[in-house]
Amino acid sequence: MSEKTKRFWWLKLREGFFDQTVIKKLRRMAGGDTYTIIYLKMQLLSLRNEGIIPFENVEDTFDKELALKLDEATDDVQVTLLFLQKHNLIEIINDGEYMLTEAVKNMDSECDSAARVRNYRERKRGGELQCDGDSLQCALPSVTCNTEREKEKEIEIEKEIDTLTSGDEPPAPMDYQSIMDSFNRICTSQPKIKIITEPRRKAIKRASKTVEANGGFESLFQRVERSDFLSGRVKKWICGFDWILKPANLTKILEGNYDGKNGAAAQPDYTDTSRYENTRWED
Repeated sequence: MSEKTKRFWWLKLREGFFDQTVIKKLRRMAGGDTYTIIYLKMQLLSLRNEGIIPFENVEDTFDKELALKLDEATDDVQVTLLFLQKHNLIEIINDGEYMLTEAVKNMDSECDSAARVRNYRERKRGGELQCDGDSLQCALPSVTCNTEREKEKEIEIEKEIDTLTSGDEPPAPMDYQSIMDSFNRICTSQPKIKIITEPRRKAIKRASKTVEANGGFESLFQRVERSDFLSGRVKKWICGFDWILKPANLTKILEGNYDGKNGAAAQPDYTDTSRYENTRWED
């Protein structure tokens, strides 16, 4: 039985991080080194959620809950949050979600399968896996050949390489930024989205095949904006980006359930005779 795929996350700290004026200012405050450590810990905490720290209502306020998560004093966390807000390093994107703008730019991740393949290829390029016939010594004198278990691992890695490289061409990467920009530009009645979170990435991937088969995301968003019901022109309710991409809601939108005035299904155009062009009529 194969093990569950793991994903590793990391924060890329720029070489000039401590040379930034805003970080120098933070460190020069009384207790500044503590606040800087809190800021870095906040970025690490946000890695698994695309730079977002959610407020889970474990404590009465976000600062108290964050202090609990980071194991830091609440007063120190409060000062850090005030500084970050003042210098636009943290942003409230909606109720209960706080986004660290710099963390979004400096994070990355990799699944364990991709990491094994990458390490294997690096070792192979370096000659570490080049063995000499029946000899138990590899080309590098200080490195011995693999045991049976190591050979089994190599076979598994080769299979992973075949899996990762199978197919004529890899699928084109999803342009999440373009989709977000299209939604914000077309759906002017809807709240603008500011970040593509991991749940949104999954929702977009899940919906993409169906959406592209029905005219693409721009066509979908135009349809939503034309609907009196979905755009809030009938009731004081608007659907929102996340609601649109839910499978059941997406199907209803594409089937025209919300087309027409007040969201009623659009009536067929009986003056359009093109539907009968290939029909054989009998007397």
